[in-house]
Amino acid sequence: NSPSCEVTMKGDLTVRPAFKECKGWCNEAPVSSTQTLYSISGRSADNIVAVGDGGAVVAWNGTAWKAQSAGFTGTLRGVGTARDGGPYFAVGDAGTVLTPQMEPPWLRVSSPSTVQATQINAVAGIKSDEMFAVGKNATYLKGGSKIFDSVTLQQPCIKAIAGRDLNAIWTLPNGLDHFIVGSRGFFVKSYLSYLIRTCKQIELTLKEDLHGLWVGDDNIYLVGTNGVIVKCKAAGEECTSQVQSGTSQTLHGIWGTRKDGALYLYAVGDQGTLLTSSNGGSSWSSESTGTDKNLYAVWGAGPDAVYLVGESGVILRHR
Repeated sequence: NSPSCEVTMKGDLTVRPAFKECKGWCNEAPVSSTQTLYSISGRSADNIVAVGDGGAVVAWNGTAWKAQSAGFTGTLRGVGTARDGGPYFAVGDAGTVLTPQMEPPWLRVSSPSTVQATQINAVAGIKSDEMFAVGKNATYLKGGSKIFDSVTLQQPCIKAIAGRDLNAIWTLPNGLDHFIVGSRGFFVKSYLSYLIRTCKQIELTLKEDLHGLWVGDDNIYLVGTNGVIVKCKAAGEECTSQVQSGTSQTLHGIWGTRKDGALYLYAVGDQGTLLTSSNGGSSWSSESTGTDKNLYAVWGAGPDAVYLVGESGVILRHR
């Protein structure tokens, strides 16, 4: 039996609870949330979604994180929302594409039979009826809330992505052009040519897998295994050699924002790794997150609302 005691109070007693306020990177995950989270995205500071293992979907409404029913028990690896204000899309194992049809619960979107056994890693887009998703074995899809289908590609693009695992995609504001990163240092710009999509592969002097990218006004930043960080011009050219990141941990995600005119960047990775830069990625420093859990993604609604998600359901926000 647990030890117990009895207290007899003789008179009025006022009890004032004292809470230690968290400073730095604080875990905001619900107590019941233990599933690893692989991706996070949002529309605003009070509308954010993260997804992960076991079909986990947790949503922030500005007050609390709450679980939503995905109707799927496999792993969800990517989440994104169209910039036109449409619904969220989540992608994952077994060729899965889900959307909440404006409100939960989430429903499965039809995808090609050729990808039913394929891991889809990321989804992005400008219009809710023209989203793009990428994944293992050169999976490259386009669709909306009803159906996703394989993207029709010109031969240069078919050749470029053949045999590649595609890990992340970024859609440019015109909604037509994309940057995609993947296995063995793969980096490509995808664009329309005579109504059919083609690719221009950007050669990098590295062989590490690339897992994430973030596109700013002037530069593109890529991250990957062995602490790789690559900085390129926004056109996808003039990529520098690997920036000295100061870590050998695998980096999974990167995100940036401007504050007081300066570009701040955040890169996350294994064993609680967080690298930050306040000078546009010219140099990086390590920042303590208070965890040794693997961190898989970072997203923010602004410089004061940056979130990191990862292993065991961790959701960190800086305070």
